[in-house]
Amino acid sequence: MKIIQYITLLFFFLLPFHALAVTYINSLFFDFTSAVPFFISGWKEIILAFFFVNSAIWLFHHFRETQKQFDYIDVFIILFSLVGLLIGIWKYNPTLGIMPTILGIKYDFFFIWLLFCFKHLPVFSHNNFLEKLRTTVLFSGIFIVTFAYLQYFSDANFLIQFGYFDAPSVDTIEKPASFCQLLENTNQCRIQSTFAGPIRFAGFLVLLTGLLASFVLQKKHVFHSKYKHYKTHPKTFTSINFLLYILYTIILSVIIFILYKTFSRGAWIAEIIVIFSSIIIYFNIKLTKFFKIIFYTLLAIFTAIILFFSYKISQQYINSTYSFDETGSAKIIQITQQIIKPINHQINSSEIYQKIENMLIRKGSTGKHIEGITKSIEIVTLHPEGQGLGTAGAASTLQGVENQFLNENWYLQIFTELGIAGGIIFLLLTFTIIIHLRKEKSEYFPLIIALFTMALFTHLWEEAALAYIVFALLGIELEKYKNILSK
Repeated sequence: MKIIQYITLLFFFLLPFHALAVTYINSLFFDFTSAVPFFISGWKEIILAFFFVNSAIWLFHHFRETQKQFDYIDVFIILFSLVGLLIGIWKYNPTLGIMPTILGIKYDFFFIWLLFCFKHLPVFSHNNFLEKLRTTVLFSGIFIVTFAYLQYFSDANFLIQFGYFDAPSVDTIEKPASFCQLLENTNQCRIQSTFAGPIRFAGFLVLLTGLLASFVLQKKHVFHSKYKHYKTHPKTFTSINFLLYILYTIILSVIIFILYKTFSRGAWIAEIIVIFSSIIIYFNIKLTKFFKIIFYTLLAIFTAIILFFSYKISQQYINSTYSFDETGSAKIIQITQQIIKPINHQINSSEIYQKIENMLIRKGSTGKHIEGITKSIEIVTLHPEGQGLGTAGAASTLQGVENQFLNENWYLQIFTELGIAGGIIFLLLTFTIIIHLRKEKSEYFPLIIALFTMALFTHLWEEAALAYIVFALLGIELEKYKNILSK
């Protein structure tokens, strides 16, 4: 049992290094002139396939005991798998070959099956394995974040020496990962560390923050016991707590700074959710008062943004509508514009405005997101039964650039591939997981709610390291809350 646990921990420790390791090995021995052997590029899938086969055998032999522990989550996983695979067979396109379907299975189902296996295999519910897994991932994260800072403080071409492609912002299956993804309209590289892109790395940083938060929330009762122990020495207790808070703040600051340098807006939102929801839970803040503060603050910010851009739009409209003669209201408008013009020019030419536009607005990136969402809705409307596995997301890249379709939203990707039936089952699965974690006051609730939110803006679960780690942790955590159907 311990051997299996140690092998599993090693597997999860190495996962975040996959892109860097494969790219470097490719540059050393194959120089991108031929395909990398599958046992190198697909090592994690080989291990998982072996794991799934052995898990299926074990679950089959112990089905009577296992099925008694089935809950709604298990039912949704089984339904999602059956519906998805049936749609995949029904919509299989022989002209595209088998690979898009295989990749579709990998991206859509592997992490879900991993949750199911870790939820039911007893080997992972012993010897405090969940704690060991969390510690292993955090320890791996130390190396990943350190490498990210090396990239940040080094020359922009830092990753080229590890075999990354020497042209920025290139994303094709014929080339290795680009050494740099440029921030839109700038020459600034987005930090990606050992991953194949900044968004993938950003998701991993949110994971590290969530794991750190789960540790703090879990150890809250330890602080309280220390308070009882040190109640005769309050100064000692205060000093210990203060030092711990300082340590957590330093670690969090290190993560937040490098997360900022990924320039992933979805990850920024997820990070805010992790931090604020952890604070709410830790200090037992009443949600009504807290959310009033948050609501009115956000309302003020959004109102200011709307007013600003309304002014910009109205200005363009006035310029295109009026000829500005010397009479009537047009004269008033002209005088007003002459007064405002210097202010407007000052705003547009200011460095702060340019930075905000490059970091937050990003017309090109935002346009792609809107286009992806719009096209996804059109496809689901025209094909409510789904288009089949591998027709959207990362798996669709094998169909060529002209057929590649990125939804920019994981949930819409599922709806596009597996139709309304598959999409609804997947949503029910995610909502059920969230409800269980919230109901049981799990310390992993802030992490999961943040990542599920981030999936609204990205193809989050296509990154194997993130998907496999998160859903393995979820499986072990949810193992505590079995037998819901039987109650």
